[in-house]
Amino acid sequence: MQPSRRGYLGLCGVAGAVAVAGCTGALPDDLVSGDAVDGGAGESGPTESESGSEPAGDPVADDASLRVTLTVDETWTLFESRHVERVGPVETGRNGMPYLALRLTDEGVEAATETAVAADLGERYEDAEIAVIADGEKLNRFGVAQPLARSIVDGEWDGAFRMTFESEASAESFRETLVTGSG
Repeated sequence: MQPSRRGYLGLCGVAGAVAVAGCTGALPDDLVSGDAVDGGAGESGPTESESGSEPAGDPVADDASLRVTLTVDETWTLFESRHVERVGPVETGRNGMPYLALRLTDEGVEAATETAVAADLGERYEDAEIAVIADGEKLNRFGVAQPLARSIVDGEWDGAFRMTFESEASAESFRETLVTGSG
């Protein structure tokens, strides 16, 4: 029997499924935000594309509930599940932690860029917090590195978003939730 969505989300919260902020893998170390707002292991956040190839993975279910917010004085929606073009397979990063790569649609990149500009993220990145919310529950929150904030505001970010998990099982379960929706 598959665990309930609430049970899974509780597991994610307890296990610290989604980790700290910044960029991973494809970006130089100076683009990674080293300060987690809400503990965890590994890294999560927007990244630059790792290749110019077609995005791999599966589409997000129409009824999947994912919202990523940006808070700088007030809270803005950075993107939602409808803005996610593809959910990649669970992979293992250089740090040994499993991760799930999301690719935003052009509309999602545009929405995130407009939000970042409106929130003055380029100048206020030190005050910024990004939160990942699934099924109405905040899974984690993290800060933003200055070079990353600048790339989003300048329209240079391509919509790659990486979420790192404590375990492969947590990553697979979260991926399944996004791909199949609430069933």
